[in-house]
Amino acid sequence: TVIPEHGEARFSYVVRCTLPADYGSPGGCLWDVFRPDIDDAMLFTRTENLFAVPADDDETPVSVTWESVPDYPVFCLYNAGKGTERFEGNVRDIAWSVIAGDPLLTVDSVMVDGNLHYLVTALRKNAEMNKAELTDYFKTFYSAISSFWGDEYDGPYSMLFFPFRRNTWEATGNGFTNGFVSRYDATADTILTTKRRDLFTHEVGHKWLNNGPVWFPEGFNEMQTGYQLVASGLEDPTYFATYFNIALAGLYHSPYRNAPDEEAEEKFWDDGDYIWLLYWRGYCYAFHLAGVYERETGEPNAWKPMMQAVKPFIDDFTAEKFLDAMAGLMDRERLEEDYRTYIVEGKDFEFLPEDLPSGCAIIHREDGAPQLVVTDTVAFARHFE
Repeated sequence: TVIPEHGEARFSYVVRCTLPADYGSPGGCLWDVFRPDIDDAMLFTRTENLFAVPADDDETPVSVTWESVPDYPVFCLYNAGKGTERFEGNVRDIAWSVIAGDPLLTVDSVMVDGNLHYLVTALRKNAEMNKAELTDYFKTFYSAISSFWGDEYDGPYSMLFFPFRRNTWEATGNGFTNGFVSRYDATADTILTTKRRDLFTHEVGHKWLNNGPVWFPEGFNEMQTGYQLVASGLEDPTYFATYFNIALAGLYHSPYRNAPDEEAEEKFWDDGDYIWLLYWRGYCYAFHLAGVYERETGEPNAWKPMMQAVKPFIDDFTAEKFLDAMAGLMDRERLEEDYRTYIVEGKDFEFLPEDLPSGCAIIHREDGAPQLVVTDTVAFARHFE
């Protein structure tokens, strides 16, 4: 039910979406996280594929009623913990969300710092082991990142781990303000591999970094991923270099590495390298600014003050507001020059020794790609305190 200004409008429909029998070749496709997959054996859809709602008014009141339900458990991210019960809220609650159902689906309550959250799984293998590992990760990481941002509890956060039907892609995901979903290869024995954990960590980060030009919510969220994996105690400080070097190598070898930001934004969905380009470039820019901050202030932990500076407009982020906020932490003239050079124009990062965070250096591999190395573990560890 949608209730616009001119009166109530009701939509009632039956949804069925099946994939071709031969769908899911080896390797699969990470974009399946956007594809509806609904039949008698499984239900998965993002709500923008399902609900007819106004596109320009997040505040319009809506309700959702299930007139019939599948013969298996269903989890609705917009109505977390309440299954298919009637929901009443606003367009913003249901416009970008996820619904998942499966005969093996379970919804477990997880208490983090005394607050209720949900772990949602539909595990095919080693269910008890995987659920225990995911629960421990949830408690450790979500506690750390929530403490970093200093937010008040605003309701349950849901981590939804839902297998692909036949796709063999290792994992992909989407992050929302009240949870995330990751779809993964159902044949996996262990869900919490290092690569998947890093993906999950990135998606959780979108609860806070989710708006603005792509280099910020994706690139700075990559910086947050590397930082929080260490700060939460899940990894030692040298792992930050391991994770950062993935971005460095990707950016260096990208055929579009020097594409201007306007071009990269415009072609974001056209080619895989354009997509990742803005992740890698934003990550490198965030790392560069952290080094400049330390050089100008003498303080090694730059990430916390940088994020606290943008927090007041995190839901209404613009590059102009970002530069204004960062100008309170470092020289504005240099800041604007670097933004124009590295983000707007897309030129290569210089990574001058004097601009690097303490305890590290940039070397070059045989293929020419830059690589971050930790030269002083004690000094480098201070960045995450």
